[in-house]
Amino acid sequence: MERPPNPSASATAGPGDEDRRDQAWVRIKTELAPGELLAFVQEDPERLLRINSMYEFLAWQKAGRDAYVLRIRNHANGRILETTLGTECAPDGLILRYGGGLKASTVFRVEPGSDGPGADLVITDDYSHVSEAERAARRTEVDNSLNWWGQDLYRYFRSWRRWSWLPGWRWYMERVWKPMKPTARRVVYILYIVTVVEIVAIIAAVILFGMGWDEYFRNV
Repeated sequence: MERPPNPSASATAGPGDEDRRDQAWVRIKTELAPGELLAFVQEDPERLLRINSMYEFLAWQKAGRDAYVLRIRNHANGRILETTLGTECAPDGLILRYGGGLKASTVFRVEPGSDGPGADLVITDDYSHVSEAERAARRTEVDNSLNWWGQDLYRYFRSWRRWSWLPGWRWYMERVWKPMKPTARRVVYILYIVTVVEIVAIIAAVILFGMGWDEYFRNV
């Protein structure tokens, strides 16, 4: 498994509130205004989860108002999680409550920017519903993807800020990108880079041909 990127430039992670050993958190700096970030967080819990590149979705079904059935393969710890999921909007964010597994909840909290005009998003994974001894015994179930998740959200917010105005971009991200498996997204990204390089090469060749460089190379 590859190591997550260095979080220092975009997200910081830690053990939670000082000595809270039953929590883990990550802070993501964004360029979004607090209201815009809050609306994004509360709009679609599925999108928030799918942005995590360590989560491979196996099932996602609505199970009532603000409730879902979730089944994912977590590539960060190599385990499959199957659980019910309840969502609750808070004044400053969103709470996801898990019906099964070691993790009790994930809290998304929007805060004023700690560095610059944009708001920060703090994600906290809470394990407080089990004892420290039980957490130690079930440590292989700990979700180690939080750092990746912070990096993935940081990149997504940057793209959202840069491209969401473009007609068709939001439709593509919602209808095409979001349902993709993480491996498929990586393949698409590689194909995109290759295509851009090929287009640049073709344009350069056309320009050189138009300038008569083909005659120069034939005479060299």
